[in-house]
Amino acid sequence: TNCKTCPLGKFNTDLGRPDCTDCPAGKYGAHFNDCTDCPLGQISELPAQTECTACGAEKASNKTGTAANAESVCPACVAGKY
Repeated sequence: TNCKTCPLGKFNTDLGRPDCTDCPAGKYGAHFNDCTDCPLGQISELPAQTECTACGAEKASNKTGTAANAESVCPACVAGKY
């Protein structure tokens, strides 16, 4: 049989494993067999994502790998910042 590459957003690190695992929420898989934390100011609420989503205007996330929903992890910027 032919070995197959995991699709973007999924990974497999176990030799001989017949399937792939979703990148967890808070991470994204833009490269084959690799999951990366979402950068500052971006989130990934669902597993198996190939990109992260920006928090939005006048909001910011202050940590990487954010998985929770946008309202709880992308608070409005404090007065004097945007």
